[in-house]
Amino acid sequence: MIDISPQLAQDIVTRTMRIIPFNVNVMDARGVILASGDASRVGALHDGALLALGRQATVEVDGAAAARMHGARPGINLPLVVGGQLCGAVGLSGEPDAVRQFGELVRLTAEMILEQASLAGELQRDSRHREAFVLNLIRDEPGDRPDLQAWARRLGLDFTRVQVVFLVQLDEDDGDAALSSLQSLQLALLGREPGLLSAATGTDELVLLDVLDAEPVSAEQQARRRHQALGTLLRELCDTPSA
Repeated sequence: MIDISPQLAQDIVTRTMRIIPFNVNVMDARGVILASGDASRVGALHDGALLALGRQATVEVDGAAAARMHGARPGINLPLVVGGQLCGAVGLSGEPDAVRQFGELVRLTAEMILEQASLAGELQRDSRHREAFVLNLIRDEPGDRPDLQAWARRLGLDFTRVQVVFLVQLDEDDGDAALSSLQSLQLALLGREPGLLSAATGTDELVLLDVLDAEPVSAEQQARRRHQALGTLLRELCDTPSA
């Protein structure tokens, strides 16, 4: 299940309250308010959200009903579902007749923000997984080979094909600036060459792992060709790398 962080919840509140004239609350899967346009409500249990979560349906609370509920005010509460999983609820404060027209807009906006955050998290985890594989591979410890072969299969990498390693070094004197440039270069390479694995081996060094195609030409010829192609791409993506 996706956990909604307070920071992400506040982002939802901030962005939705720019487009609607009502207070917005974001609750987690337990009905606890994580973020609100009314800061005094953060951390409180929201009974209206609990009903929406329990029923997995929109719940409207009018003035009379709110008086009988703990921590509730008139408004509308909608469950949030991301990837088929119930992860929380979003609420709009105000008389139901006034806020109803905005409910679906706010819910869709909140779910979109959560989906984007979930995808970004998955990409980041996948990137770390790929980088760890490359670092383990270049250590060249024979005892690790069977484990690396299983790891490679999970990454879709064919160990029976020839692997080529390239080293990229950035001309950057400042360590922090070099590391930032290296990370930007990794992201750019991932976008242009998604099958290319990379790992930072220092603040200004990047190892690239490529797998050659099963072509009738020699591996040496293919390696030279890939070296030239990657060199051209790297010069395009950054100022003065040397590979």
